[in-house]
Amino acid sequence: MNIQTRLMNYLIQQCRNPTGVVGNLMITIWNKTFIGMALWGLTNAHLQKTDIVLEIGSGGGTLINYLAKNNYAKQIYGADISKAAIQKATKLNKDFIGSNKVSLVQAEAERLPFSKDMFHKIFAVQTHMYWTNLESASAKILALLTENGEFNIICEKDKIFYHLPQYVDKQTMTDMLKKVGFSEVDIFETNNWIHYRCVKGK
Repeated sequence: MNIQTRLMNYLIQQCRNPTGVVGNLMITIWNKTFIGMALWGLTNAHLQKTDIVLEIGSGGGTLINYLAKNNYAKQIYGADISKAAIQKATKLNKDFIGSNKVSLVQAEAERLPFSKDMFHKIFAVQTHMYWTNLESASAKILALLTENGEFNIICEKDKIFYHLPQYVDKQTMTDMLKKVGFSEVDIFETNNWIHYRCVKGK
């Protein structure tokens, strides 16, 4: 394996689970890079102030902080596989954690430590392409949602081409999400961004 391949593999692993100096730098960059995309995704979601919300792959906690500051939801949870990300998000959201509006947990998408029917909205921003098994994780996420709850997958299209080529086709992605049990899948697009809003039916 040459140096270029090893470097690429290292960076991909850092994307999946940021650690150390490089991981912390990446989290800081992501906080600034992806917040615009996340806020665009919020305009397509049906957030209510009474909602209990979960962000999977919450990174440095920027979106969680925005939701809490602007009172978009009653309670907000964040889950991330990276210890470094949780530490950074904790620092940013310490006041909201202190008032019990925000809760953070270190966990991966396939093993989320939450109860069934707990969340009204779940967000995954620029993260689902790094999960070990997207179909299995989506089925488990479905179980965490209340009736009519939403799973919002928001990401850059080119990252799907690179990391998740089997789901580049929107119909293939939609078919998988309906196969695991989502009753409705709406797709929103703008430039290089795409948003799958997946609704849990009765």
